[in-house]
Amino acid sequence: RRYNSQFICFLGKEDNFSFPRNQLVFWDESKRRKIGMLMLKENIDTFYLTRNVVIVVTNIKILLFELIGLKFISKIDNVLCEESLISIMDKNPMTIGYISTDIKTLNIITMIKFKIDTKKGVVQSRNKIGVITQFEKIKHIQFPENNDEVIICVSQYENKLHVYSTFDNILLYCVFLGQMMMTISNIFIDSKIKFLIFELDNDEVHLYKL
Repeated sequence: RRYNSQFICFLGKEDNFSFPRNQLVFWDESKRRKIGMLMLKENIDTFYLTRNVVIVVTNIKILLFELIGLKFISKIDNVLCEESLISIMDKNPMTIGYISTDIKTLNIITMIKFKIDTKKGVVQSRNKIGVITQFEKIKHIQFPENNDEVIICVSQYENKLHVYSTFDNILLYCVFLGQMMMTISNIFIDSKIKFLIFELDNDEVHLYKL
C-alpha cells in the first residue's frame, strides 16, 4: 500500500488468485470508494504515486499512467527494475533515473525527463538528459528529495557515495563511508550542495560536509 494525498493504492499478491500480483486497485480516501484498477499481463514489482502520475514497474519496463482516469501516457523499456535502482523526481518536468539492463555490471544510469500535460494526460516532451557510467556496481540510486540538481549513487558494499550533476553528468563528490553495518534509507543534500545527510535503517543520521 502506498498513497499520495487522498489516493491509496493496493498491490495484489502472487499467491492470491482473486487479487493477483498483476493488479493495482486505487482507492479514494475522501470518497471512501474504489475509483479504478490497473491490470497488466506481467507481475508488478513496485509502483509510485506522484502528484499526477502513476508509475508502474515490472521486471523489464516502467509504465506511466495518468492518476485520474488511469490513461496510459508512456513507457521505458529495458530497465533493471529493482526498487533500489530506480529514482523519481516528482516535478513537471518529471525526471526518472534508472539502471539499464544492457550492462550486467549494473553501472549505467540513464536519466529521462518527461514534461507531462496534466490536463490532457499526454507527454509533451521526453528527453534523455544524461547517461552516467560508474566503474563500480551500484546498489542504490536516489534523487535527494529537496534537490534535483544531483543524483546520488551508493556503491554495492555501501562504502562510497558518488554525487553526480544531473545537468552535465559530471562527478561532483565521492564520499568514503567506511564499512557500514546498516542500509541507507534516505538521502538529503542542501540547495548549495555543501552538506550531505543520510538516514540509516537503524534511525541513525549522518552529516557530511562536501
